[in-house]
Order: sequence, then C-alpha cells, then structure tokens
Amino acid sequence: KKIKFLKKDNNSRVLFFNSNIKDWSLEFVDLINNNNDIIRRDTNGLSGCLNIYDSSIENLKVYTNNTKCEDALNLVRTDGSIGNLKISNALFDGLDADFSNLNIENIEVINSGNDCMDFSYGQYFLNKLNLSKCSDKAISTGEGSNLEVNNFIINESLIGIASKDSASVNSSDGSIKNVDKCFSLYKKKQEFNGGLLQYKNLKCKGYNDFA
Repeated sequence: KKIKFLKKDNNSRVLFFNSNIKDWSLEFVDLINNNNDIIRRDTNGLSGCLNIYDSSIENLKVYTNNTKCEDALNLVRTDGSIGNLKISNALFDGLDADFSNLNIENIEVINSGNDCMDFSYGQYFLNKLNLSKCSDKAISTGEGSNLEVNNFIINESLIGIASKDSASVNSSDGSIKNVDKCFSLYKKKQEFNGGLLQYKNLKCKGYNDFA
C-alpha cells in the first residue's frame, strides 16, 4: 500500500477526492530543477502538489520533497488521521489544511519558503512535531479554527505560532528557539476577531519579541 509520485512537469498535480484512504504510504518527489515559471495554483484551482479533497483518511504516511507548488500537501474537507508526515524543502507552504478535522502525529517539516503548517476553518490536533527553517510562520492558525499542539520543537523560523481571525490555539510541552517572535496574535480579515493562544510547559529563547 505504497504510492510514489515523481513530478516532471510544472503542471503536474496529484489529487485524491471522495476517497477512503487507510494505512497507505504516499510519497511525492518534485524533480523540477529550476524555479522558473513555477505554477503556484493550477487551472483547476489546485494549490498543492499533493491534494486530498472531500475524503476520509486513517493512519496515512505522507512524505514530500522539493515541492514547487503553493502547498506541498493540501487537505480540504478531509477528516481522519496521519500517523507520519515529513515535508522537506517546500518552495512555499509545507502543509495547508482547510475545512478539515485532522489528527496528525510524528511531524517533521524542514525548510519551507513560507509557512511550515497552515490551518483554517477546522479542528486540528497535532502531536510530536519538529519544525525548522520556516521562512514565515512555523504554525499558522486562522479563520475560526481550533488547534491543539503538543510535544513540539520549533527552530529557526520567523514566527513560532500565529493565531489570527477568531482561531483558538492550545499548546503544551514545547520548545521555540531562534525566532523573531515566539507568538503572534492578530486580526487579518474584517469578518473575524483576533486570535486566542494558551500555552503551558513552554520554553522560548533566542527571540527578538516574545509576542
């Protein structure tokens, strides 16, 4: 139950939709060597190199490398669990999840050109994370989402955790280091309020501003 995708064309995308996916391993490797003429969102509106829409997932293993799309992995209206997630060298966002209910464990996201993980309009539980070299936010939560994140390490990112636009974040047992800001809470869209963030057993060091 393993599928490996090799991307050789800028227009290539993978889409699973209306699917029940259980105990599968999915690997996506982008073989495009240059960053010229990158198509961040294709003509079908797909932002991810690997996309899962309107599906139920259970105990997936997902690996991506060198992706040159808006998102390495995009999940939309999808419920279930990912047991292992590794995203390396995403040109833009690592994971983007929208309108979903997800439980994700054993997460490693390294070297993303924008956010390492971005969540909106859903319910999300994250456990055992190692996020590093995120050019913008390590974890971004917005649009009324509820996020719980436990047992995490964030290193060398612009912002550790952001909560915006009526999002609620509960975090515990974490380490954030070598960032510009440990936390960021704000309102970006007019129809929402600000963000809420709670934390316990958390250490942050090597920062310019705590929040």
